[in-house]
Formats: sequence, C-alpha cells, structure tokens
Amino acid sequence: MKFNQLVVAGLLCSSASLANAASGNSEFVVEDIRVEGLQRVALGAALTYIPVQKGDEVNSFRITQLIRSLYSSTHFENIQVLRDGNTLVIKVSERPTISNIIFDGNDDIKDEQLQESLDGSNIRVGEPLDKTVLTSIENGLKDFFYSIGKYNADVTAIITPLPRNRVDLKLLFEEGDAADIKQINIVGNELFSDQELLEDFELQFNTAWYDFLSETRYQQQTLQGDMETLTNFYMDRGYLRFNVDSTQVAMTPEKDGIYISLNVTEGEQYTISEVELVGEMLGHENYIERVLPLTPGELYNQAEVTYTEEFISKYLGRFGYAYPTVTTVPEINDEDKTVKLTLRVDPGKRIYVRRINFNGNTITADEVLRQNVVQMEGTWLSNDMLESSKNAMSRLTYMEEVEFETVRIPGKDDQVDVQFKVKEQPSGSFNAGISYGDQTKLGLQAGIQQDNFLGTGKRIGVNVSTVSYQKSAQLSYTDPFFTIDGISLGGTVAFSEFDGSSFNVIQYNSKRWSVGANIGYPIDEFNRINFGLTYSDVELSNRGYYEQTNRFYSQFTDDQNPDAPISYTSLQSSVAWSRSTLNR
Repeated sequence: MKFNQLVVAGLLCSSASLANAASGNSEFVVEDIRVEGLQRVALGAALTYIPVQKGDEVNSFRITQLIRSLYSSTHFENIQVLRDGNTLVIKVSERPTISNIIFDGNDDIKDEQLQESLDGSNIRVGEPLDKTVLTSIENGLKDFFYSIGKYNADVTAIITPLPRNRVDLKLLFEEGDAADIKQINIVGNELFSDQELLEDFELQFNTAWYDFLSETRYQQQTLQGDMETLTNFYMDRGYLRFNVDSTQVAMTPEKDGIYISLNVTEGEQYTISEVELVGEMLGHENYIERVLPLTPGELYNQAEVTYTEEFISKYLGRFGYAYPTVTTVPEINDEDKTVKLTLRVDPGKRIYVRRINFNGNTITADEVLRQNVVQMEGTWLSNDMLESSKNAMSRLTYMEEVEFETVRIPGKDDQVDVQFKVKEQPSGSFNAGISYGDQTKLGLQAGIQQDNFLGTGKRIGVNVSTVSYQKSAQLSYTDPFFTIDGISLGGTVAFSEFDGSSFNVIQYNSKRWSVGANIGYPIDEFNRINFGLTYSDVELSNRGYYEQTNRFYSQFTDDQNPDAPISYTSLQSSVAWSRSTLNR
C-alpha cells in the first residue's frame, strides 16, 4: 500500500507541473486534439482515455484529470501535454511490450509459481511493462527467500530492449545456500529438559549425517509451528499459564548459521474443578455429558478440550445442525490452581440440502455418482451421510479422489448446496499373453475389463484364450445398481473346449456351454450378500476306456451306440458374503 501511495503522489506532482506548462494558468477552448508518439496503441483507444473533446474549455484542473486518465490506461510511461494555439497536443511515450519472460537460477520456486505471482502484477507476455512494479517484485521475492533461511539470496530484474518497442524481461536469481540452524535454546524450562521439549520440533540441529529427513534449514513458518507444538506440550499437561515470552533469532556474520532462543514461563499445573454445559443441546444433554472426556479432578488438557468441542460439533452435525458454535470458557482460579470449564453450545439453525452437484466427472454420468450418495436433496444436512457418500464413491475403481464442500446459499441461512469434486482415473484394463511349450505348443490369451462402461458404472469383461489342449471364451456383465436400493445384477456366458489327450491326462474331449446369473443384496454400508446360479451343458466325446471313469460314463452311454458322444447338464448355486470397510 505504501508503494502505491508513493506512485500516486509522484503522478500528482508531475501532472500539476505539466498542466501548468500546457495551460500557462489560462483557460482556452479546444479546437483540435493531436496525439503524438503512438505506436502500438491505436488512436481510437487512446482517445477513450482523454476526458476532453473539441469545443471543451480546459484549465489546469482538466489537464491534470487528462494526465491521470491516460496513466490509468497502463499503456504509457511518459506523458506531456502542450498547447499549440488552441490545439491540445498530447505527446506520449508508450510502455514497452513484454516479448518474453525468462527465469534463471531459481531452484526453490518453480517457473509456474513465479509466473502466477507475476500475473497478479499484470506482468505477462504481450502486456505493457510497468517498470515501477519491478522493484516491489524483487523485494517480495527476496523476502520469500529470507523466510526460508536464504539470507544471501538476490533477485535482479534485467530488461533487454528489442526492436519495435519490445523488451525481454529476465529475472536472475542468486539463491545461495540456506542458513543452517546451529543451536536451539529454550530458556526458563525447569520441569522438562531441552531434549524432551525439542523432540517433537520439526526444526532440528546437529543431526547425524545419515538423517536425510531432518530439517536443519531455518524457516520462519516452521519455527511458528514448533512454538505452537511447544505450547501444546505444556497445555496438554495442565500448565495453563505457560507462555513463550520472547523469541530471538541471531545470525552469524557470514549469514550461514542461525541461533534460536525461546524464553518461556512454565507456570504451574491446573486441575479441572467443574465442567458445565450451557446452551441448547437439542435434548442430547445426557448423552453428551456421559461421553465427555473432561472430568473434574483431572489435570487440564488442551487436546481434550479441543476434541470435546469438535465432538459436540460433529455430533450435532448428524442432525442437520451443520454450523454449530462450541466455545470453551475457562474460569481460572490462581489461588487453588483450578479451572472451571464452561462449554457454550449454540447449534444454530438446522441446515437443509437444496441441491447436490458433481464437478470433475468428464466420463462418469452424474446419476452413477448420485447412486452412491446417501444424503438426499431436500432433507437436513448430515455430516455422517456426506462422509459415507464420499467413502462409497472413493471405493469405486474409476475414482482417484473424492472431496466435498458445503456452499451456503446467498439470502438463505438454512440452505446449502453440496459440491462433490471428483477426479477420475482409468477404469479399464487390458491383458494379453503369448506362450510356447514343447507339448503345449503356441498359446495365446487376451482379455479386457471395463468397470465404467461408457460412463454408466456397469462392468463388462471379455476373456479369450487358446492353447493346444484347450480353447475358452467368457463374457461377463454386472450392473451394480440394478435397483435404486443398490441391488446388483450380473451374468456370464462362457464356452470351452478341452482335449485331455493333448494335456497328458486320460483320453477324452469335452465341450462346455454355461450361462450364469448373480444377484447381490446390500445388508448395510459395509456388508453384502450375493447369490449365484450357473447352468452348464457338457458334451463328452472320443472317450478312452478307464475303470475309474466307466461308472460315470455308464449313466449316460447309449447301449445301441456306446461310442456316441454323451451329454449332461448341471446346475450350480452359490452364496457369498463380503465385507469392506475401506474408505477408498
């Protein structure tokens, strides 16, 4: 903000001086307007920023407004306003156009991140270059490197002029090495040792050479996180008055080492004297009180307080109160070192779902995803149902990621839209194989499986194989949501031929046709029972005589033609139970 104020102040000063030069502190009526110096900017575009027309009477104030307006177009870096008789002459110097942007020497920041940052300052290829913002960009990038411990870093913007008022912009980075943490001191701790307190710190020092995962490079944000970790360590053990009094970060003269000192006041332990629930609990007071982990007489524990607030919020969310406010108010008694905790609960309004939308599904139809959503439109919002819906969609083999958010409806304080954002992944698989053996000879196998056929969520599979002793083919189909209740229906059709003599077993040939169907019933979110029934028609021919198989053959052999092929049918049934509690 300070930078913008300086620029505006500079423009106002230059505008006033130019206005005086143009008008000589006298008013005149403009008979003509002439703009000189235009190259890339069309005359018509420039005139749209000139708030003066022929026949207007101008003075120093009007000319100041004119200069401001032209500068606001961001096309010009220098403007002069002159008077030639009653002709208003405007001489401009256009800002050069950025032809190319080059990043050199940047390791910690990717080119895409840098370009995104430049876009925010309107620095991009094809746009006019505002040189006044380059300094702030350089300083902003230096501040970033300082925040990650690179105090020797430097950023320089190099502008290379090109023909036709174009320039190349190059950002040259000299990052240097990051400053390593030489030592972290905690001053004022008497109850716990430095080693015990620093154990959970993300920032480390004096680590072993083989510990590649330790973070010894100083980063300001990481230090803030470690200070919060230190505070939680004490607060979870009852030290309610613990405080980090001050922090000192000292740098070595070479700017390659950092010494950190944390001055703390530990205080004393506090016990819970009383826990009181205040507010509207919607008739669930008894249940909430029974499951609360906060117990009078025990040490104060900040983690349990946070858990309690989150538990009550989530519990009320089951009944449609999606935005409850749960606040813990401590009443500290420093004399007997006790604290009374008052939990103030405001459930807010019951929230209803207006609409459920899906984003990111370019292949899968919305209705396929909606089949897995147990949260209904028009009913009150349930966090449990949304999580169950998310898990159900995440278990689909063609979904890589599933997230959701609730969006409040403007003007409606009791309605939300649920936005599911999904990321699809390939839903099909293909396999093929080739083999060769001395006795089996050449073997071929191929198969294709599609779990989301044409985006319908239905599964289709085809498998074929052939080898010297056997040929087989199978077609399968399953509709996971044959009914809206989640009942699945599927079927298979298969054919196979087998030559036993080629497989070095007893001599016989067989042909088998089979048709199967299966139906599945969901018991609950995690359990499912499936019933299957398969009908097969089998033909046996070219049989050899073996005592072991003669009894079986005799049931089907025609006494008039004992060598004729025999046929029989079979009907097989199956029952299966499956349970899955996976969340993806």
